[in-house]
Amino acid sequence: MARRTKILLFLTSSILLAAIYKIGCSKYFGAHNDSSAVFTAKKTVCEQRSAEGEDKKSYNSIAVIDLKKVAVESKAGKYIEKRIAEINDVSKKDLLDLENKIKSMDTVKSSEADTRKVEDMQLILYDMVRTKRYQISEAYKKAITVLESEIKKAVSYVAEKNSIKTVFASEAVVYKSKDCSDITSQVIARVNEICKEIDVKLSNE
Repeated sequence: MARRTKILLFLTSSILLAAIYKIGCSKYFGAHNDSSAVFTAKKTVCEQRSAEGEDKKSYNSIAVIDLKKVAVESKAGKYIEKRIAEINDVSKKDLLDLENKIKSMDTVKSSEADTRKVEDMQLILYDMVRTKRYQISEAYKKAITVLESEIKKAVSYVAEKNSIKTVFASEAVVYKSKDCSDITSQVIARVNEICKEIDVKLSNE
């Protein structure tokens, strides 16, 4: 019984050390490869070969964008990070308060019934941690999905405004010439115009 108690304490403490986590926008967009995204592509080369007789104007119809930078520096992206941090801090405090209460109960237990009660509370805490991690993760994913949609709208707007026909994610480009436009700053400005905040809500499940 004592061994089970120690194992449960180790599990709950380990999870709380990892705590309720947040996925940074830069990490999300770095690992998130949506093949349906209009601005995502495999490795490509954007270079000028006017000396070979190719039309220089065609290169001006191709642009690149740093999606990580848009996600991190846009007002909506910063707001999501702020809300996740706030939710994270509140959740962590509540769970740590419960853990400290369980530790106090564990030090004064005097019977088998008290031991079982402590172990039951530890299992409740363990389940609460898992649930809260899931809720925050899902809330973040939903908010990022909305942000990604707004970024796509902004990319389309900037591209059409500048007669750009193709936009590649800069992390997928192995080379680009000086004539290949980078529309990152323009897209950030457009996202800030159409979407300053994206709500982050936890589900009740």
